[in-house]
Amino acid sequence: MEFRFAFLIQETVSSLQPLKEKTIAGLQWNLIGQIGMYVVTLGGTVALSRILSPAEFGLFGMLTVLSSLASLVVGLGLAHAIVQNQDLEPTDFSSIFWLNLMLGVVVGTIFFFGADYIAAFYRQPELATVTRIFSFIFLIYGCSSVPLGLLSKRLAFKELVFSQLVAATISYGTSIAMAFYGWGVWSLVAQAIINHLVYVCINLYLCHWSPSISFSKSAVRKIARFSRNFLPSQTLDFFSQNLDMLLIGKFFGKTELGYYGRASALVQLPVNSIGNVFNKTFFAVFAALQPHPEALNQNYLRAVKYLSLCLMPILVLTAVASDQVILFLFGSAWVEMAPFASFLAISAAISSYNNFNDSVITSQGRTDLLLRINVAEKLILIISIVIGLQYGLTGIVYAKIGSSIVTFIPKLLVLSHVIKLPAKKWFGDQRWIFVSLAVCGICGYWTSRLFDYTLLNLMTLTTCGLLAMLSVLLLVREHSVMEGWTWLKNFLKQKKNS
Repeated sequence: MEFRFAFLIQETVSSLQPLKEKTIAGLQWNLIGQIGMYVVTLGGTVALSRILSPAEFGLFGMLTVLSSLASLVVGLGLAHAIVQNQDLEPTDFSSIFWLNLMLGVVVGTIFFFGADYIAAFYRQPELATVTRIFSFIFLIYGCSSVPLGLLSKRLAFKELVFSQLVAATISYGTSIAMAFYGWGVWSLVAQAIINHLVYVCINLYLCHWSPSISFSKSAVRKIARFSRNFLPSQTLDFFSQNLDMLLIGKFFGKTELGYYGRASALVQLPVNSIGNVFNKTFFAVFAALQPHPEALNQNYLRAVKYLSLCLMPILVLTAVASDQVILFLFGSAWVEMAPFASFLAISAAISSYNNFNDSVITSQGRTDLLLRINVAEKLILIISIVIGLQYGLTGIVYAKIGSSIVTFIPKLLVLSHVIKLPAKKWFGDQRWIFVSLAVCGICGYWTSRLFDYTLLNLMTLTTCGLLAMLSVLLLVREHSVMEGWTWLKNFLKQKKNS
């Protein structure tokens, strides 16, 4: 019996059957890949956190904040442009590749020779050498956009999952070994470089494409319309999402940044893993559904509902029982990050909806609207963080939560305009899921106080919270749950018969 997630996709137009089948396959492979990535990343993070100190993580965090901005400049949104643009010729990809590589060289050179200034900004002299070695990663970034875009455009999710898992396994294995033998922060640098190098090399091989010695200005012009709006939007998104890390590293030091950064990474791990399943799969799908607005709306609502069911329980339980999770995974040396994790989980829950909606808007080619709303959204967040800085680390966390709540509705209204979907329909579909999540959080919180910080307690609060949530959804006969339950029974029945 073939393993399928057919109940996730609504077929509303008969001509979309091939797309439906590809989407189902994409969901399957992305789910497998993200489960694998979750296990590998969580295992690698836990192992490294048990060996390295918060200060070493904080020192590397100072560097990655700036490198994330640089990677945006290198990428220019080219991978997304390749997927979204239906008019690119095969000869155009070489031009895009060389443009991407040139940008990587330029940014890498800036980082190499600007290492001393970066170290001076953070008042961390040892950061200079680390920055110079790390600057070579931008050469790798410069080779990544075309193979990633080609594989995504073909909905070749199996290949992308394979390269992602292999790269993560090799890089974390190497990093853990280096950390064990006393390489300190260099083990984190090695993990980042090796991960991207292996990922790009495998994607280049799997996409069955190689660049030719040619450069066409027309190809650059084709993607310029997309990238000129995409890049400013993503740059603003970077500053709003990383300004907290930048300011904490600058004003509070590497140890505090280590606590905050690990808390953020812990929260973002399920967001990135599960959110990426939907973002990667449905970006190409929604782009293809542009001529079919009714099918687009129906499948969007279904996708959001299943995103809520898969991701939000994890964030809710993390918010109410972060101390339990951190002590079990990382040990007592990291207990100070627990309050950060609780608040950041709330912010991440709201942001995950915004990120998915951004992906939908981008898939429709409306990066112009996305830029406008993101300018307002990110400025609010930036101003909030700057104000929150006056009240310490707690003020920064409160600022992130408050700004995400304030900006959620405007972003949803923009999406409603783009895909012609009333915003009230979004809330109507989600209402019982939100009620069940509240019940899940309450049950999880009270059961977390039954025992000391043990695996038994963690398992108890998780089980009780999820069962309480499921009971509410079954009681109101939530369509998505009943649909999934029916599919599961049929799957098990057919499996038994076979």
